[in-house]
Amino acid sequence: MSHNPWGPPPPYQPGYPPHPHHPPPAPGAYTYVPAPVMLPVYPPAPQPSYVPQPSYVPQPAPAPVNYDPIEWVPATGLSAQSLAHRAFVAGKEGWDGSPLCVIRAHHSGEFIPGKLAIKHRSAYVPHAGKEVPVHNFELLCVPEHLVHWVSASNGEVPPGAIIAGNSHSAEPLYICRVRHLKSITPGKGHPGLLGHPGHLGHQAQGHDVGVRGAEGRGEGGHQDHRDHLDHREVHSSTTDTVPS
Repeated sequence: MSHNPWGPPPPYQPGYPPHPHHPPPAPGAYTYVPAPVMLPVYPPAPQPSYVPQPSYVPQPAPAPVNYDPIEWVPATGLSAQSLAHRAFVAGKEGWDGSPLCVIRAHHSGEFIPGKLAIKHRSAYVPHAGKEVPVHNFELLCVPEHLVHWVSASNGEVPPGAIIAGNSHSAEPLYICRVRHLKSITPGKGHPGLLGHPGHLGHQAQGHDVGVRGAEGRGEGGHQDHRDHLDHREVHSSTTDTVPS
């Protein structure tokens, strides 16, 4: 091994004889041995694992909404003209044949079914044997084929009868109508005492009760019927001159 004769001697290398110009290590001294360099070892980067997507589960169909075709629309004698195409015709005036529609209104703590002479823009509810005029009421709007009339007597209430109001004692009041002379007049009825007192001044013994459902034989074997009143008459009546 060569070295610069003018520089310091090369370091001592273990296993080799000492250089003549480099003294041997002192007894008990430690010889420096370079340690191997340890490079950091990193764990492998995690690989994205496949996450299975949940399979499609059909959702149950939403529950059907119970739609009630019977609707009570707030109205007055004047505003009811715009609802003539929807109003349910239940009778007719005897003196001019104009249609009578079904209404209900509050009076003396009761919610009472009554009648609307839509041609004359006049509404009444029966109370205490008289016809009481009302100005604010609710007009029955329902397709004609979804209500039929069932003959009844002695205060009986056929199944499916339409509840339209209540008395001051919370008894249900139903839609009914009676015949008198040439008129067919809608009004109120409740169990044990059905009929329209109105201008007749008395309870009718024979009457029809408004029942939900298509025309035919009523539930429970009751025979139903209807006078086939021409609903188109309502539309033409609203254009007639209203008597002063």
